[in-house]
Amino acid sequence: MWSKISFHTLFPASFLILILITVSLTLGVYSFSSQRTFVNHADEIMQQSSDFIYQQTKDHLVTASDAVQLLRQLAENRVLNSLNFQELNESFYSLMNINSQISAIFYATPDGQFIMSSRYNDQNPRGLFTKIIRNTGSARYIHYDSDLQVEQDRSGVADTYDPRTRPWYRMSVESSREIWTDPYLFFTSQSPGITTARAVYSDEGTLQGVIGVDLTLQNLSDFVGETARRSDSSLFIIDENRRFLAISGDITENVEPPGSRLSTIQDYKDTPVATALERYSVSQNANGSSEDGPPDAASGIQRLRFNHGNANYYGVFRNMSADGWSWTIGMFMSEDKILGTLIQNRRSIIILGGVIGVVFSILGYLLSRGITAPLREIQEALRIIASGSYPTKIRSNFISREFSDITVQIKDMSDSLRVYHNSMEEMVDQKTRELQQALEARTAVLAAVSHEMRTPLNALMGYSDILKQSITSPSARSKLNIMSGEAGKLLHLINQILDQEKMETRGLELNEEPVSLKEMSRELVESFQVNDHSLKPRIFLKMDSSVPAYVYSDRFRLYQVLSNLLSNAVKYCQKGEIHVSILHSGNDLYRFSVRDRGIGIPAQKQEEIFQAYNRGDQAVARRFTGTGLGLSIARQIVERMGGTLEVTSKEGEGSEFFFSIPLKEVQTAAKPDEEKAVSRENQYAVNFLEGKRVLLGEDYPVSRELISYYLNDSGCALDSLSSGSEILTTAANTPYDIILLDLHLPEVDGLELAERLGQRQSLKQSCFIAISADVELVEHLNEGNGPFHAALLKPFTREELISIIKQSCLETGRTSTPPTTSNGNRQSSPLEMRKVVDTLDGDSHQAFVLLEGFLAESEQSLQKLQDLLEEKNWKESHRLIHSLRSGAQLLFAGSLAQQAGELEDVLKTRMNLPENGSADSSDGYELISMLHTLFQSFEEVQTYCEQHILHEDL
Repeated sequence: MWSKISFHTLFPASFLILILITVSLTLGVYSFSSQRTFVNHADEIMQQSSDFIYQQTKDHLVTASDAVQLLRQLAENRVLNSLNFQELNESFYSLMNINSQISAIFYATPDGQFIMSSRYNDQNPRGLFTKIIRNTGSARYIHYDSDLQVEQDRSGVADTYDPRTRPWYRMSVESSREIWTDPYLFFTSQSPGITTARAVYSDEGTLQGVIGVDLTLQNLSDFVGETARRSDSSLFIIDENRRFLAISGDITENVEPPGSRLSTIQDYKDTPVATALERYSVSQNANGSSEDGPPDAASGIQRLRFNHGNANYYGVFRNMSADGWSWTIGMFMSEDKILGTLIQNRRSIIILGGVIGVVFSILGYLLSRGITAPLREIQEALRIIASGSYPTKIRSNFISREFSDITVQIKDMSDSLRVYHNSMEEMVDQKTRELQQALEARTAVLAAVSHEMRTPLNALMGYSDILKQSITSPSARSKLNIMSGEAGKLLHLINQILDQEKMETRGLELNEEPVSLKEMSRELVESFQVNDHSLKPRIFLKMDSSVPAYVYSDRFRLYQVLSNLLSNAVKYCQKGEIHVSILHSGNDLYRFSVRDRGIGIPAQKQEEIFQAYNRGDQAVARRFTGTGLGLSIARQIVERMGGTLEVTSKEGEGSEFFFSIPLKEVQTAAKPDEEKAVSRENQYAVNFLEGKRVLLGEDYPVSRELISYYLNDSGCALDSLSSGSEILTTAANTPYDIILLDLHLPEVDGLELAERLGQRQSLKQSCFIAISADVELVEHLNEGNGPFHAALLKPFTREELISIIKQSCLETGRTSTPPTTSNGNRQSSPLEMRKVVDTLDGDSHQAFVLLEGFLAESEQSLQKLQDLLEEKNWKESHRLIHSLRSGAQLLFAGSLAQQAGELEDVLKTRMNLPENGSADSSDGYELISMLHTLFQSFEEVQTYCEQHILHEDL
């Protein structure tokens, strides 16, 4: 361990440890020898303080003897017989000036008359106050200043005071001499004191009244407080009834005042003074046999030691019963205060030791620096070099020649490394630029190859399908199937390469929709059984009965994953069985797996097969075709869906590919038979095109001829052109309903052409549809960007073309005019159910299923739309309202479709605003109003369906 400690740290640390040991030993010896001395010193301080308080109390009570003598003089003075209150008042104040301990002199007669002269003036702290009662219930109050000048004289003041009911009056009448009261709070001044009084009799022995003197104990309290402050202790005087006559402020600091009485021991429960008095009582009752020992014989002082609240205290008590007073003086001090000086000195020693330690540590540091500084300089230079930087300056002017030589060599090494590093960085930058250019070139080449291959594939696959419908020869149909299958393989290869490139550069976006797992899986298995009927393996499908009818997912991507896995299983499993299973694990989690009995995968290759363009064992790969992209694409799609594609395999026994993803169940009515619905919708679209004028712009002759053939039997008027200039000329004089444009036209490309045509007044209501083999551009246009209402990717089938034409026409309002009544107005019903049934070839059941699904989906969409508008999520709002509008048009709900279309136009404008742009403040109110109108239209459709649809004869 010591070998890892820096000498730069060890040298001054040794000095510091030595100083700390010395200080600790000194402090320990000092503390041991001084603690007893401080305790004895504190005991002396408390004894001297108690002696001082004892003497002050005795001196203070001398006034009591003077007061007794004064009472005797007043009782014999004939001035009391006259009942001249003015003279009595002046005499009383003269006597009070002689003795400052007297707070009041008073005289009461048997008939209730009363006069009191006191030092208490509630209006002037330095003034005097006289109360005179001639008749019971009424008094005269006179306030004087310090010179006995009247400040205020009030007569007729309501006062119920009756002196004859006071204890001092009764005790004086019953006694033949002076009486003393117990200490109490004076009624007038609310300060502690005692009263002495004496009855006054005539020569005939008749009671004339009672004369009394109040003696304040406030000065005694002041003595106690000042003494306690100077000695840093707690002091009090208590009588035999445990009432406090004087008490220091530190004791009363956190105790509520008792009000109009003297505080007692009950007011100080759970305080050190209560514990001290309890310990004193125990010592008194033990008669000297307690652990505190007997009182001091000479002074009568009882020493105590007690504990309160985890703190130790020392105390002394002194009883005044020997002087004729049943009072006790108490004093105590905490051990922390007693040892405070010792602790302070201990801190001083520690500080001094610390200062010395710091000084010696600095000296040690300075001594070690001369040795360690070169090493630290070398260490820092090497650290910078190791981090990838290269210092241009390294200090080398050290006293030691060896250290200087080492630093010079390090500097030369750093310069060489810096030159080499810079050249490598330039090379890496150049290679990075070349790689970026290569990636851009690859993307451009892939896009061009895709376009150039998809366009002829469109014709190849399209004409193959057409020929299948007319050729009946089994041999010829077989050859057509082979041709179509090979074209499909080529298209699949193109799609895989483009998918991989897209995931590497832009990521993957999912388009969730209701998906039937049962239908999708059956379609998947059947496609492989049909296409690969010559292969030996048999495919079995297993699905939990708890799998719901529909879940939300991206059908295309999920089908793509399972298709890739099943394709691999069929490819590498020449015989035996293949099992496809879909299990519901609960909590919306579904497990998909494809298990085969094929050749298996070596353990060391099982992770490599998920890398792009990796086909595992090359010896095996040469026996089978493929690009090595399928599993890489499948894993990325699964990860985007929230799962992980994994494999378990044993060479020679087979493999199982599996993954689990979360899928939410669709809580709506049962979905219609999609194949049947698509067929009927396409038929309706064909009928829908009847009488429409269609413009086709396509420069590739074969594609132009194929699309023309697709539209031959639709009843539309079709114009086919091959260049942008021809299209501009022809469209100038013809209001086309539908315009189909290839995006790569000579002279003027499709995007510019659509923008220019859309500005013409005669074509503002036209439906623009793009046709292209560029995957990225088609996806961009279908997201609502550009002048087109929809975009179709080559190759496509007749059904796909018819479907997108129908959908786009519905969105742009190119539908047939709603039926009118006999007076020419629009039909009043919000839904034309009969016409829906007609478009479905009279299938009323299918119409009701469509209607039920539309109502359920639309109600949820409207609720969600309200939240999206509040969040200003224009893109998602546009998608929802677009779907609602399409559904309403399909069901011929004219008013609802119109309201949805108006809101869709506003949202489309919002989507095209820049991110930091803002609309007028009135736009918010416009959206609220339009949404309210849309809700009303939907409620009309709901009400109409509930009241009428079930009773119509469809």
